[in-house]
Parts: sequence; structure tokens; C-alpha cells
Amino acid sequence: MILRVWLVLVLVLVTAPLRAESGAQVFFFGNAAIYPAGGDDDDAVPLWLARMAGAAGVAFAADGTSGVPATFARDLPPAPDWRIDGVARGMGDSPRSFRMAGFDTVVLAPGMIDAGTAALVRRTFDWAGRQGVRRALLYEDGPGAAALVQEVAAGSPGPAVGIVPVASTMAALGLAPVDGTPDAALLAAMVTWSALFRSAAPEIALPDTVSAPLRDGYAGIAERIWLHVAGAVAPEGAVLTPPATGLADPSLAFGLAGIADWSTEMPFIDVMKTARPWIGHLPGQWGGVDAADLRAGGFLSPEGWPLAIPDGVESLESLVLTDLPEDAADTAGRYVVRWRGEGALALTGRARDVDFGDHAARFTFTPGEGFVGVQLAAIDAADPIRDITMMREDHADIARAGAVFNPDFLATVHDVRSLRFMDWMATNGSGQVTWDDRPRPDDATFARRGVPVEVMVDLANRAGVDPWFTLPHMADDDYVRRFAQYVHDHLRPGLRANAEWSNEVWNFTFPQAGWAAAQARARWGDAAGDDAWMQYAGTRAAEVADIWAGVFADDPSRLVRVVATHTGWPGLEDALLDAPLRQAEGLPAPVRSFDAYAVSGYFGHDIGAEEFAPSLRAWIAAGEADARVTAALREGSVADLVTRLWPHHARVARERGLMLLMYEGGSHLVGQGAAGEDAAINAFLARYSYSPDIAAIYADLLAAWRASGAAQPVGPFNAFVDIAPPSRWGSWGARRHTGDVNPRWATLAAWNSVPLGEDRGDALRHGVLRRAGDGGGVLAGTAWADVLTGGAGDDVIVAGGGADLVGGGAGHDRVVLPGKAADWMPAAEGDVLWMIGPEAEVRMVDVEEIAFSDDPGAVLTVAAPAEGRE
Repeated sequence: MILRVWLVLVLVLVTAPLRAESGAQVFFFGNAAIYPAGGDDDDAVPLWLARMAGAAGVAFAADGTSGVPATFARDLPPAPDWRIDGVARGMGDSPRSFRMAGFDTVVLAPGMIDAGTAALVRRTFDWAGRQGVRRALLYEDGPGAAALVQEVAAGSPGPAVGIVPVASTMAALGLAPVDGTPDAALLAAMVTWSALFRSAAPEIALPDTVSAPLRDGYAGIAERIWLHVAGAVAPEGAVLTPPATGLADPSLAFGLAGIADWSTEMPFIDVMKTARPWIGHLPGQWGGVDAADLRAGGFLSPEGWPLAIPDGVESLESLVLTDLPEDAADTAGRYVVRWRGEGALALTGRARDVDFGDHAARFTFTPGEGFVGVQLAAIDAADPIRDITMMREDHADIARAGAVFNPDFLATVHDVRSLRFMDWMATNGSGQVTWDDRPRPDDATFARRGVPVEVMVDLANRAGVDPWFTLPHMADDDYVRRFAQYVHDHLRPGLRANAEWSNEVWNFTFPQAGWAAAQARARWGDAAGDDAWMQYAGTRAAEVADIWAGVFADDPSRLVRVVATHTGWPGLEDALLDAPLRQAEGLPAPVRSFDAYAVSGYFGHDIGAEEFAPSLRAWIAAGEADARVTAALREGSVADLVTRLWPHHARVARERGLMLLMYEGGSHLVGQGAAGEDAAINAFLARYSYSPDIAAIYADLLAAWRASGAAQPVGPFNAFVDIAPPSRWGSWGARRHTGDVNPRWATLAAWNSVPLGEDRGDALRHGVLRRAGDGGGVLAGTAWADVLTGGAGDDVIVAGGGADLVGGGAGHDRVVLPGKAADWMPAAEGDVLWMIGPEAEVRMVDVEEIAFSDDPGAVLTVAAPAEGRE
């Protein structure tokens, strides 16, 4: 599609407040703690929630009934009897059913708790789950609620069960409002908001009925409440709510989880980019022909799209959204699939309510056991099905404008300091040798050979993070040089590239260690010594670092050359850094080629060992496992790391003139050998890995890591990994899915806000994702790369001039660019308009006019062809 652009007069549009598209519809099974009968509306928790929702632009509706657990369980469906001015009702005064009202959450206040309370609450929650409710929260209005939550959750097949920890939060923070007052209701609403919306309560206009101390300290109290509700163990001054454009000096890094169809990281809007490579189904069985067979037989294109179905194979299938946790609510919703080419395409598995159109299909997805399959039963050889995309419908508008990354994923990673791409690059055992072997942006899935450098650099630029690349161990010099050159040419100014050769080459679990040993033997002979593989590792790492240095010779401050050692083997680093066999060849010691020395920060490996299993089983059976494991960790691997290993490596870094970095760290609680097959052990480790006890250990470890930098610079604590589900193979994710809030994640996120102590200016800032409501309004961007989308009304979208992605939506929409019209050059590709400016390119779709902040006399008018937009 070609767009026509010409100059016309500037129009003036009226601004309007913005509304968000998310929200909550809540039914309260309550009592006087939530809605005191006969009291003022300012004493009602739902009214304060409605006011907060209005200030935040979040949809909120609530109904409720008063009673006790016995009457709640008896009188189902409930008859709403609360009438609160200023609170939108879900069921309203019409005879709509509970299910038709669309409640997503129920909140139940148990009051006095006795032996029969759990069964009554469970009955109510299970009934609500059958009506489509996804989340059931106990409102903590007295003692015993935390134990009640565990008892209810243990025996309930219904919705996810949680708590609104009002009483414990008030006690922990020293807040003691008088019952039945606006202060009490407002504070309870602030706790409830954090439990419902996973954020600090937004600022609102507070009436004089609220006490002056609470009015004056509202913002700080809201943040303290959110920290407590999330379970963060953090120092004074830490926050979980960073500025909209990020932190200037964050102190956390993440390793990113590997790309797979079962990953809960969900990094890309197009979930086909994480799809399992194609499988061929033989008659009478599932599978039988894998992607390697298909590729070897010429049945896949270079990008990985099927070209034909082999003889004897009934269909080809690719899997996505596999075995996602049921509480991964961010993945639920309506999805749209599009493709080019001809053939027979079906959607299988957890795809429900499927509607097919012209080269498009839509389906409803809810997470759980199983997968969504894209199945091809026939392929037109002349025009094969290809370029399949799949995304949530609410992401389709920003995808058209060019957005690649899932906003839910970005919300976890865009405020940290650095992202290590080891698993994204499929580093361990990589078979890539030449530049032709590299992954490409147009690959059908990145699960096959990793994520392209173009995509990783784009993420770094948009998130405002320092990227950490781990080059394939067999990559030749040309590969390294071209990779480094792309990073040099495209990484945002102010960001630093961390460059490392391979990953854990000391670790013979990974093929690169054996490869290094073979290279050492070939170069120096069989009698080279027991550490020859590490000498070779240092040698090749130095060669790769030197290539990077040559590419970045014009500005070495943009590059950090990293070498990593075996943290648990003090002394092995000498072979890595000195490589006497290399020096005997007249070459310099490898250490001269590096800027940073990286170690790990793992603890707890011994807890999952087979020899530890009898003790662990006994502790679990006796109900003592949490306390016993906590003590064992603190007295064992944590103490060893903090008092012996880190001090040794800090001294090495200091003596060698290197910065101390962490390449991976955190809990290493995974069953090994027979212990890994023990269901009770696996369940305990998965639960404990996200407990308050593990959060407290993380807090101490984070403090100890920072203390390691007392005598020389240290980098951020590098938690492995960002988002991953717990399993028999370990509980590696800080978050279990994109919407997960747990004490471990909250502690890491809070410590991230404690400055590392390096002034980088605004180098680590990032843009924002902002959506307009349907009433029309003004969307203001930032100086960084924003994603700005209009609603159904007439919007004015003020771009900041970064690499912005703009979707106007319906209505008559205007984009305002900084500077003058002469500063920008328009170009078009299909229905996407590019405005090429002095600093960046702004992409936009569904926009009618373009104005300029310093050129009020002119505007570009964008017209679509007569047939309209695609």
C-alpha cells in the first residue's frame, strides 16, 4: 500500500484524560471491615479503590454482600446488596447473572476463623471458579488468615487463591488507624489495590476527612505497602515503583531464559518466534519425524517454513504456549493468527472458539497443561504456507507499528542494568562457525538456533540496558568481527556492550569444555598439563576480545571485554588469565585483553544432592524443612560464597586490575539423581524457592555482593534467570511467569533501585508504552524509544523523537514530532509510514496528520487509498 503525503493547515484538537485498557471486576463477600453498614461512603474500601482506579485510568467495578463464611457458602449465587455512590457495579440493578457480569476476582472476609471456616470458604471459591472467576482472595481482617489461605488453596480445584494482607501489613508498618474511619478504609484500600493490581496505590486527591499525616505521607506509605505486600526484603529507601522512564543507576542484571515453546518468559509479541520447530506426524502416532529430518530432506525453507509434506507423513505441526501455568493470566485471551500462502492450516490443542477468515484465524486461549498446535495437513508447493504470526489481539496494533517485544516481558527487564544473552544465543554447545550459520530476524522460530543479534540489540536499545553477548565457542574470526561490527554500529550511544567468549568453558557438562580440551591437545600436545583446556580457553577468549577491541577502537568506553572463571575452584583462574603455554609462544598473557573478571553467585547446590535427600525427606515429613534448609544454606553454601569464594576472586580482580562482575547467580535448588525424581522434594524446592525465607537470603547475598566492591568496582548482581516456571529441573526464574509477584522477585526488584554508585547520566533510561482511551486525548512520549497507541477517539500523539512506534487506532489522529518539517523525511512501506529524523526513525500506522512542534504553520496529511487500510 502506498501512502500520499502533503502539506495542509494545522488543526487544534481538544485534550482529554487517558484511560488504561486493563482493570478488575470484583465481587466482595464482605463485612464491616470492608463496607461498614450505616457508615459514610468514605469508610468503604470499594469507594477508595474506585477513586484510585479513576486516577490510574484503570477500569474498576464492584458488587458485594455482607455476611459470614457460612452464609456466603449457603446463599449462592450471591445477591449483591451494597450500594456505594461512585462505584460502578458489575451486576447493577438489572437481573444479570453472576457469570454474565464477568467478575474476574472475588474477595472474601472470613471474620472469626474456626475449624469449619476452610471448608466454607473453599465451597464459595470453587463455586466462583465455575462462574469464570480466575482469582480468589482472602481479606485479612484478623489473625489466622495466612494459614487459612494455605488450607483453602491445598484442597481447592477452583481459582488461584491469595490474600489481601491488611492486618499484617498494618502491623508490620506500624499503622494503627481507628476502625470505621476514612483513614482505616483508605489504608485498607491501598493494601487491596496492591494485591489486586500488583503495584503501589496511585496518588489521588484526598479529602479533609483523611488525617493530615496520611495525606502528607500518602505516596511513601503506598510504596511501603506495596513492598510489604510483594514480600520484598530490602533496605531503607528501596522502591518497587521506578520512574516511568527507568532508573538512572540500577544495580541488578538478569540472564534471559532460553527460547522455547514452554517458556513463560514470553518475550515476543509474535509467539511463533518461540515455537517448537516443525514435527512430522506419522500414521497412527504423534511425531516420528523431527525438524532435523525435515531439513535434511529439503522440506523446510532456509527460514524454517515447510515447503512440502513428506510422503508417509500425515501432517506437520509446530507447538506454542505449551504447559503454561494456570495462573499465568497475562497469556490468556483472544489470539489472532495470520499467514501467507495456500494449504490446509488447523489450530489444535488448547485453541478454543476458533474462527477462520482469509489467511487469518482467531482463537481463545487459557493457560494450562497442553499446547496450541499449528498443524498443516496440505501445502501448495507453488505457494506454500509461510510467515505465520500469532499474537494476542490486544498486541496487534503495536505489532503493526513494528513492536517486537511483549510489553509484559519488558515490564520485568527494562529497568535492570544489564541483560546476559547466553541462553538467547543458544551458547552452550552451539554449532555456529561461520557468519552464514547465524540466526536471522526472518527465521520462523528463534528456538532453532537462537536470537539474532539484530533483535538483541533492538531489545537493549529499547529497554536501555547494557547487553552481554556470549559468542559461540567455534565461531571463526570473521563471525566475531561481523557480530561486533553490528553491535558497534547499532547499539544506542551511552550503552556498553559486554563481550564474552562462550560460557563456562571450565564446565565439562557443556560441549565447549571438551572442544577446548581437544583444541589444547592439538595445539600443545597431550603432555600440556591438566589445566591446558583452561589455558586454551584464556587464549581464545583473548583472541575474541582483541577482535572486539579493534572494532570499538574509536570509543573503547562502549565496550567491556569479559572473561569468566570457575568460582568454586580458586586458583584455576591462573591458567585462564596467564596461559603460560601461550606465553611460551611469544604471545602476551590473556589477562591483558580483558576489562572485567566474572564469577558466579550460586548457593544451595548441595541441598538437592542425592546424599542430602534422606535428611531433606525427614525434614519435609516432620514439617521442619523450611527452617532446617534455611539454616543449612546460611551455614553452608551461602557462608562459603560470602566469606571464602567472593573475597578470593575480588582479590584476584583487584590485583589484576579488572572490574569484578557476576555472570550468573542466585539459588541453585534442584534435585539431582534420584532426588530429582522425588515428588515431595521437587514440590518443596519449588515452593521454598519463592518463599520469604529465600527472599531474606537473597537480601543478605545482595548486600554481601555490594560489599565485595569496597576495594574495587563491581558490576550488578546478575540473577539467573528473569522468568521461568519451576519444574523438576529447577526453579531458576525470579518470576514464574510475567505476572508473578513473589518475595524473591520483589526483593531483587527492590534492591535494583539501590544505586550501584556509577553516574551514567540518562544512558540507562528507556521509553514508555502508553495507550489512549476511547474518548480521545493527548499521549505524550519521551526522548527515548516509545510505543504510543491511540484509541477509538481523536488523539494527539506527541512523539519525543526517539525510535518511536506509533499506532493511531480509530478516529482522526495526529502525531506531533519535535522540530521542523524540514528536519524529517517521509517514506512508506505498505501501510506503515516512516518519518526519518535527525536522531531516529519514527514508524506509524493509522495516523491521519503529522505536525511539528517548531513549525506550527504546516502539517503533513496522510491519506490511505480509496479502498482503505488493510
